[in-house]
Amino acid sequence: MKIRISNSDLYLRIISLVVAIIFWLFAKQNMQIPNITQRQQYQKVMKKVVFTDIAEGIILTSEVPEVFLEISGPFWELTQNQDQIVVYASLKNRRAGRHSVDVEVRVPEGVNIIQYYPEAIDIRLEGLRNRELSVSPISLGSLSSGQELKNITITPDQVTIYGPDSLVNTASIATVTLDLSDIEKGQHQLNLPIQIRARDGSNISGLNLDPTQAQVNFDILEQAVRTVPVVLDMLTEELDFENLEITITPDEVSVVGNSKIEAISSEQFMVEEIPFIGEVELVTPPDSEIWPKNVEVSIEEIIKEEEE
Repeated sequence: MKIRISNSDLYLRIISLVVAIIFWLFAKQNMQIPNITQRQQYQKVMKKVVFTDIAEGIILTSEVPEVFLEISGPFWELTQNQDQIVVYASLKNRRAGRHSVDVEVRVPEGVNIIQYYPEAIDIRLEGLRNRELSVSPISLGSLSSGQELKNITITPDQVTIYGPDSLVNTASIATVTLDLSDIEKGQHQLNLPIQIRARDGSNISGLNLDPTQAQVNFDILEQAVRTVPVVLDMLTEELDFENLEITITPDEVSVVGNSKIEAISSEQFMVEEIPFIGEVELVTPPDSEIWPKNVEVSIEEIIKEEEE
C-alpha cells in the first residue's frame, strides 16, 4: 500500500525536524536560551551632583554641576531604579573658597558603570552670617491732588538677614513698598513683605529674613494750603534796581505739598528794556501743587519829582 505525502506535509515535517535538532544541540552542550529581560541595555544619563559632609556655617553658592554617565545593565534596573543612580561629592573639611573635588557614582546592584565625566568638579563655598537692617518705606504711584501721607510707622522696624557672605555684603537697605495709587483718605494698616535691596535699588533674593513681613500704619490726610511769596529769576543787563519799581501780580501763591517750601521761584526770563510788562511762568516744586501757575510782572522806572 502506497502512502502519498503532499508537499505541505513534507515542509512541516522538515521544519519540525530542524527545530528538534536545535533543541538537541542546546541540550547536548548544556546551553540555555537567553531571556530577553536579562539582556544588557546601554544608557547615557545626566545626574546632578549630591554634596555630602558640608560643614556647619558653610554653603555652596556655585551652580550645582551635572555629570554625564554611561551605564549598562538589565532593562528593569536601568528604567525602574533611576533614583538609585547617585553622583555625590564629599565636602568634608572644606572651608569657604574655591575647590576642586572628586565625584563618585553609586548604582544599584547589577548596573555597570562604563564611564563618567567629569571625574572632578570646581565649586565655590561661602560662609554664612547674619546682619540687621532698618526697614524703610518706599512709595509707588502718587496720591490724589490735595492729599498727603502722614504718621507712618513700621512694626518691626528691624529685620535680620541670613545667608552667604557675598549676598549679605551686597544688601544695603530693607524696604516695604506702599502702593499709593487709588488709595482713599483715612487710617490704613497693611501687612507688607520686606524686600532686601542693593545700593542700586535692585532686589536681592537668596537670603533668609526674620521677619518676612512688617505691619505698616499710616494716614492719608488732606494737605494744608499755605501762602508763600513769589521771587523772580531775571536776566538783565546791568539794570539799576534802585530806580526801578517791580510789581508782581499776585505776589503770593497758594502751595499744597512740601511743608519746607518758603517761596516759589519764576522760570528764568530776560528783561531787555524798561518798561517791561509780561506774564511769567512759575516753577512747581516736586510733590507739590501751586495756584496760580503764572504771575504778571511789571517793571517801570521810578520818576523822581524835581525839587523846586
